[in-house]
Amino acid sequence: YNQSGVYTNKLGTSVKNCNIDMGEGTGGYGIELVNGASNSYISNNNLGEQNRGISISFASNNVIENNTIDISCVNCYGMYLYSTQSNNLNNNIINSFKSYALYLYNSQYNILDNNIFASNSSHGIYLYNASYNNLDSNTGTSNSGSGIYIYNSRNNNLISNIGTSNSSYGLYLQNSIFNSLENNFGNSVKMYGIYMYNVSNSNFISNIGTSNSSNGIYLFLSSNNNLTSNLGESNSGTGLYLYNSKDNYLAFNTATSNSSYGLYLYISSNNSLI
Repeated sequence: YNQSGVYTNKLGTSVKNCNIDMGEGTGGYGIELVNGASNSYISNNNLGEQNRGISISFASNNVIENNTIDISCVNCYGMYLYSTQSNNLNNNIINSFKSYALYLYNSQYNILDNNIFASNSSHGIYLYNASYNNLDSNTGTSNSGSGIYIYNSRNNNLISNIGTSNSSYGLYLQNSIFNSLENNFGNSVKMYGIYMYNVSNSNFISNIGTSNSSNGIYLFLSSNNNLTSNLGESNSGTGLYLYNSKDNYLAFNTATSNSSYGLYLYISSNNSLI
Protein backbone atom coordinates (compact mmCIF):
# COMPACT_ATOMS: atom_id res chain seq x y z
CA TYR A 1 0.00 0.00 0.00
CA ASN A 2 1.25 3.50 -0.84
CA GLN A 3 -0.11 4.98 2.36
CA SER A 4 0.73 5.05 6.04
CA GLY A 5 -0.70 2.79 8.70
CA VAL A 6 -0.81 5.73 11.08
CA TYR A 7 -0.43 9.28 9.73
CA THR A 8 -0.61 12.34 11.94
CA ASN A 9 0.09 16.05 11.81
CA LYS A 10 -1.62 16.65 15.15
CA LEU A 11 0.08 17.76 18.35
CA GLY A 12 0.43 15.20 21.13
CA THR A 13 -0.54 12.04 19.24
CA SER A 14 -0.11 8.69 21.03
CA VAL A 15 0.40 5.41 19.16
CA LYS A 16 0.74 2.38 21.46
CA ASN A 17 0.55 -1.41 21.26
CA CYS A 18 -0.16 -1.63 17.52
CA ASN A 19 0.83 -4.23 14.90
CA ILE A 20 1.36 -2.55 11.52
CA ASP A 21 2.39 -4.00 8.15
CA MET A 22 1.77 -1.77 5.10
CA GLY A 23 3.83 -3.63 2.48
CA GLU A 24 6.69 -2.47 0.24
CA GLY A 25 5.04 0.46 -1.57
CA THR A 26 7.03 3.70 -1.80
CA GLY A 27 4.61 5.47 0.51
CA GLY A 28 3.89 2.53 2.76
CA TYR A 29 5.02 3.88 6.13
CA GLY A 30 4.10 2.16 9.37
CA ILE A 31 3.87 5.28 11.53
CA GLU A 32 4.35 8.71 9.97
CA LEU A 33 4.71 11.94 11.96
CA VAL A 34 4.86 15.16 9.94
CA ASN A 35 4.82 18.90 10.59
CA GLY A 36 2.48 19.61 13.50
CA ALA A 37 2.82 16.20 15.18
CA SER A 38 5.22 17.34 17.87
CA ASN A 39 5.09 16.13 21.48
CA SER A 40 3.84 12.71 20.36
CA TYR A 41 4.38 9.35 22.05
CA ILE A 42 5.11 6.18 20.04
CA SER A 43 5.53 3.09 22.22
CA ASN A 44 5.38 -0.72 22.22
CA ASN A 45 4.48 -1.12 18.54
CA ASN A 46 5.45 -3.97 16.22
CA LEU A 47 6.10 -2.88 12.64
CA GLY A 48 6.64 -5.36 9.84
CA GLU A 49 7.21 -5.06 6.09
CA GLN A 50 6.87 -1.48 4.82
CA ASN A 51 8.89 1.24 3.10
CA ARG A 52 9.64 2.94 6.43
CA GLY A 53 8.85 1.55 9.82
CA ILE A 54 8.70 4.91 11.60
CA SER A 55 9.11 8.19 9.73
CA ILE A 56 9.39 11.59 11.40
CA SER A 57 9.78 14.83 9.43
CA PHE A 58 9.42 18.43 10.62
CA ALA A 59 8.03 17.27 13.97
CA SER A 60 9.91 17.64 17.26
CA ASN A 61 9.94 16.73 20.95
CA ASN A 62 8.59 13.22 20.39
CA VAL A 63 9.27 10.09 22.46
CA ILE A 64 9.85 6.87 20.50
CA GLU A 65 10.43 3.90 22.80
CA ASN A 66 10.17 0.11 23.10
CA ASN A 67 9.18 -0.40 19.46
CA THR A 68 10.24 -3.37 17.30
CA ILE A 69 10.72 -3.01 13.53
CA ASP A 70 11.59 -5.84 11.11
CA ILE A 71 11.89 -4.89 7.44
CA SER A 72 13.47 -6.85 4.57
CA CYS A 73 12.50 -4.95 1.37
CA VAL A 74 15.04 -3.08 -0.82
CA ASN A 75 15.55 0.63 0.03
CA CYS A 76 13.25 0.35 3.03
CA TYR A 77 14.31 2.15 6.20
CA GLY A 78 13.73 0.91 9.71
CA MET A 79 13.52 4.39 11.21
CA TYR A 80 13.79 7.62 9.18
CA LEU A 81 14.18 11.06 10.78
CA TYR A 82 14.37 14.15 8.55
CA SER A 83 14.60 17.81 9.63
CA THR A 84 13.48 17.02 13.12
CA GLN A 85 14.87 17.88 16.54
CA SER A 86 14.71 17.15 20.25
CA ASN A 87 13.28 13.64 19.93
CA ASN A 88 14.03 10.83 22.39
CA LEU A 89 14.58 7.34 20.96
CA ASN A 90 14.91 4.73 23.70
CA ASN A 91 15.04 0.92 23.85
CA ASN A 92 13.92 0.29 20.27
CA ILE A 93 14.97 -2.78 18.24
CA ILE A 94 15.24 -2.02 14.53
CA ASN A 95 16.16 -4.53 11.81
CA SER A 96 16.38 -3.52 8.16
CA PHE A 97 17.67 -6.30 5.94
CA LYS A 98 18.46 -4.31 2.77
CA SER A 99 18.81 -0.66 3.79
CA TYR A 100 19.55 1.58 6.79
CA ALA A 101 18.20 0.57 10.15
CA LEU A 102 18.38 4.23 11.31
CA TYR A 103 18.73 7.23 8.99
CA LEU A 104 19.08 10.54 10.83
CA TYR A 105 19.22 13.30 8.20
CA ASN A 106 19.49 17.06 8.73
CA SER A 107 18.36 16.65 12.32
CA GLN A 108 19.56 18.17 15.59
CA TYR A 109 19.39 17.80 19.37
CA ASN A 110 18.03 14.25 19.35
CA ILE A 111 18.79 11.74 22.12
CA LEU A 112 19.29 8.07 21.23
CA ASP A 113 19.70 5.76 24.20
CA ASN A 114 20.03 1.97 24.38
CA ASN A 115 18.67 1.15 20.93
CA ILE A 116 19.66 -1.73 18.63
CA PHE A 117 19.93 -0.94 14.91
CA ALA A 118 20.87 -3.79 12.57
CA SER A 119 21.24 -3.96 8.79
CA ASN A 120 22.42 -6.76 6.55
CA SER A 121 23.41 -4.75 3.46
CA SER A 122 23.71 -1.10 4.52
CA HIS A 123 24.60 0.92 7.64
CA GLY A 124 23.18 0.14 11.05
CA ILE A 125 23.20 3.79 12.20
CA TYR A 126 23.63 6.59 9.64
CA LEU A 127 23.90 10.28 10.58
CA TYR A 128 24.02 12.64 7.60
CA ASN A 129 24.27 16.41 8.01
CA ALA A 130 23.28 15.93 11.64
CA SER A 131 24.42 18.03 14.59
CA TYR A 132 24.17 18.29 18.37
CA ASN A 133 22.79 14.78 18.76
CA ASN A 134 23.60 12.52 21.72
CA LEU A 135 24.02 8.78 21.18
CA ASP A 136 24.51 6.70 24.32
CA SER A 137 24.73 2.90 24.64
CA ASN A 138 23.36 2.10 21.19
CA THR A 139 24.39 -0.85 19.01
CA GLY A 140 24.75 -0.51 15.26
CA THR A 141 25.57 -3.65 13.28
CA SER A 142 25.91 -4.44 9.60
CA ASN A 143 27.02 -7.36 7.50
CA SER A 144 28.25 -5.29 4.52
CA GLY A 145 27.88 -1.61 5.52
CA SER A 146 29.28 0.26 8.51
CA GLY A 147 27.94 -0.39 11.98
CA ILE A 148 27.83 3.36 12.70
CA TYR A 149 28.44 5.91 9.91
CA ILE A 150 28.62 9.66 10.54
CA TYR A 151 28.92 11.86 7.44
CA ASN A 152 29.14 15.64 7.10
CA SER A 153 28.07 16.07 10.71
CA ARG A 154 29.24 18.18 13.63
CA ASN A 155 28.98 18.62 17.39
CA ASN A 156 27.59 15.16 18.07
CA ASN A 157 28.36 13.21 21.26
CA LEU A 158 28.76 9.43 21.12
CA ILE A 159 29.25 7.59 24.41
CA SER A 160 29.47 3.82 25.00
CA ASN A 161 28.10 2.80 21.60
CA ILE A 162 29.01 -0.37 19.71
CA GLY A 163 29.55 -0.40 15.95
CA THR A 164 30.35 -3.70 14.24
CA SER A 165 30.64 -4.83 10.64
CA ASN A 166 31.71 -8.01 8.91
CA SER A 167 33.03 -6.42 5.69
CA SER A 168 33.05 -2.63 6.16
CA TYR A 169 33.95 -0.28 9.04
CA GLY A 170 32.79 -0.71 12.60
CA LEU A 171 32.63 3.02 13.32
CA TYR A 172 33.16 5.46 10.42
CA LEU A 173 33.37 9.27 10.54
CA GLN A 174 33.77 11.24 7.30
CA ASN A 175 33.90 14.98 6.53
CA SER A 176 32.91 15.79 10.11
CA ILE A 177 34.09 18.28 12.74
CA PHE A 178 33.73 19.04 16.44
CA ASN A 179 32.41 15.62 17.41
CA SER A 180 33.15 13.84 20.69
CA LEU A 181 33.47 10.07 21.01
CA GLU A 182 34.10 8.39 24.35
CA ASN A 183 34.11 4.72 25.41
CA ASN A 184 32.84 3.48 22.04
CA PHE A 185 33.73 0.13 20.48
CA GLY A 186 34.28 -0.31 16.75
CA ASN A 187 34.98 -3.75 15.31
CA SER A 188 35.37 -5.03 11.77
CA VAL A 189 36.28 -8.44 10.44
CA LYS A 190 37.69 -7.24 7.10
CA MET A 191 38.14 -3.44 7.34
CA TYR A 192 39.01 -0.83 9.99
CA GLY A 193 37.53 -0.96 13.46
CA ILE A 194 37.36 2.86 13.66
CA TYR A 195 37.95 4.98 10.54
CA MET A 196 38.27 8.77 10.52
CA TYR A 197 38.40 10.32 7.03
CA ASN A 198 38.73 14.11 6.79
CA VAL A 199 37.81 14.57 10.43
CA SER A 200 39.00 17.57 12.45
CA ASN A 201 38.72 19.28 15.81
CA SER A 202 37.20 16.24 17.48
CA ASN A 203 37.84 14.39 20.73
CA PHE A 204 38.36 10.61 20.83
CA ILE A 205 38.73 9.34 24.37
CA SER A 206 38.91 5.74 25.64
CA ASN A 207 37.55 4.16 22.47
CA ILE A 208 38.45 0.68 21.23
CA GLY A 209 38.97 -0.07 17.54
CA THR A 210 39.66 -3.68 16.56
CA SER A 211 40.02 -5.50 13.26
CA ASN A 212 40.76 -9.07 12.31
CA SER A 213 42.42 -8.34 8.96
CA SER A 214 42.97 -4.57 8.65
CA ASN A 215 43.75 -1.59 10.91
CA GLY A 216 42.27 -1.11 14.37
CA ILE A 217 42.07 2.72 14.27
CA TYR A 218 42.84 4.61 11.03
CA LEU A 219 43.07 8.37 10.46
CA PHE A 220 43.23 9.68 6.88
CA LEU A 221 43.42 13.39 5.97
CA SER A 222 42.46 14.24 9.54
CA SER A 223 43.85 17.06 11.66
CA ASN A 224 43.64 18.83 15.00
CA ASN A 225 42.04 15.92 16.80
CA ASN A 226 42.63 14.80 20.36
CA LEU A 227 43.13 11.05 20.80
CA THR A 228 43.56 10.04 24.42
CA SER A 229 43.58 6.59 26.08
CA ASN A 230 42.28 4.74 23.02
CA LEU A 231 43.07 1.13 22.10
CA GLY A 232 43.80 0.20 18.48
CA GLU A 233 44.19 -3.52 17.95
CA SER A 234 44.59 -5.70 14.86
CA ASN A 235 45.38 -9.32 14.11
CA SER A 236 47.05 -8.68 10.75
CA GLY A 237 47.00 -4.91 10.14
CA THR A 238 48.27 -1.91 12.12
CA GLY A 239 46.88 -1.08 15.55
CA LEU A 240 46.80 2.72 15.11
CA TYR A 241 47.57 4.21 11.67
CA LEU A 242 47.83 7.89 10.69
CA TYR A 243 48.02 8.59 6.94
CA ASN A 244 48.47 12.13 5.65
CA SER A 245 47.19 13.49 8.94
CA LYS A 246 48.69 16.37 10.89
CA ASP A 247 48.49 18.41 14.08
CA ASN A 248 46.82 15.67 16.08
CA TYR A 249 47.43 15.13 19.79
CA LEU A 250 47.90 11.51 20.87
CA ALA A 251 48.32 10.67 24.55
CA PHE A 252 48.28 7.41 26.50
CA ASN A 253 46.97 5.35 23.58
CA THR A 254 47.69 1.64 23.20
CA ALA A 255 48.33 0.24 19.72
CA THR A 256 48.97 -3.46 19.14
CA SER A 257 49.20 -5.84 16.20
CA ASN A 258 49.95 -9.53 15.91
CA SER A 259 51.71 -9.26 12.54
CA SER A 260 52.27 -5.58 11.62
CA TYR A 261 52.98 -2.23 13.29
CA GLY A 262 51.46 -1.18 16.56
CA LEU A 263 51.61 2.54 15.67
CA TYR A 264 52.41 3.79 12.15
CA LEU A 265 52.57 7.38 10.85
CA TYR A 266 52.83 7.89 7.08
CA ILE A 267 53.12 11.32 5.44
CA SER A 268 51.92 12.75 8.73
CA SER A 269 53.51 15.77 10.43
CA ASN A 270 53.31 17.91 13.56
CA ASN A 271 51.55 15.24 15.59
CA SER A 272 52.21 15.12 19.32
CA LEU A 273 52.71 11.68 20.84
CA ILE A 274 52.79 11.21 24.61
